[in-house]
Amino acid sequence: MPTYTQYKDATDTTVGPSPIIWADCPTLEMMHDPGVGIHHFDNFLVSNIENGDGYQGLGDNAPVYVVDTLNGRVAVTSGGTDNDQSMLGTSVDLVHISDAAGEAAKLWFECRVKVSSIADMGIFVGLAAEADMLVNFLADNSADLVATADAIGFHVLTASPTAVGTVYQKGSETKQAVETGVHTLVADTYVKLGFVYDPAEEDSKQIRFYVNGAETATSVTATNIAAATFPDSVNMGLLATTKTGEGVTKTLTLDWWRVAQLLPRE
Repeated sequence: MPTYTQYKDATDTTVGPSPIIWADCPTLEMMHDPGVGIHHFDNFLVSNIENGDGYQGLGDNAPVYVVDTLNGRVAVTSGGTDNDQSMLGTSVDLVHISDAAGEAAKLWFECRVKVSSIADMGIFVGLAAEADMLVNFLADNSADLVATADAIGFHVLTASPTAVGTVYQKGSETKQAVETGVHTLVADTYVKLGFVYDPAEEDSKQIRFYVNGAETATSVTATNIAAATFPDSVNMGLLATTKTGEGVTKTLTLDWWRVAQLLPRE
């Protein structure tokens, strides 16, 4: 039987998922036995997000499914009026991060995205509670997370549209910036953004973030997860959203995304 080896390179700008994130994810076991965990990968080759398929398009301008030859992607494009926003999210929650006994379970997430512009554009891509996927998930005039949002992922403010930061937020609590400037966006250039939650890791490295397969400097700690400001045990799904800070359309293109989590989780 053929075998496949994934080498955990320090950086990875290839098209596919980063081995340093996914090498220890038991994907085949999950496919054969759903009792091991859940796994979902979508490169939008056959998905039609305009007709559902587990997704919802929200905002001032609905996301558009773009078909390429032997490829697919989703263009999440804002309207052309200042503070217009477009969102693509799953229509159901898939995973959650928790440190509670009986719920703590390893989680993997990664996506490949690019932006059309690096001028006056805000984005968020990561995991968010489906109930919080509102038209105004990103606040007007800043693209900061609205106060009610439960989320963890990668965030860009309109005031600094090239600077990607890692963040998390518990609804009605203060947003926590884990690290600013983990990546500098370049227009029309793909980047892979991901993170891994591992409750078995050392307390200082409970959630590690990755950019193009390279680990960022600052992780989420066990103390962070135990605090009231972390979305502990909140069920979440994919959210990819962009907001324009001027009267010009902006596009966040999602090439693919992938998520997995071991059981148990309730």
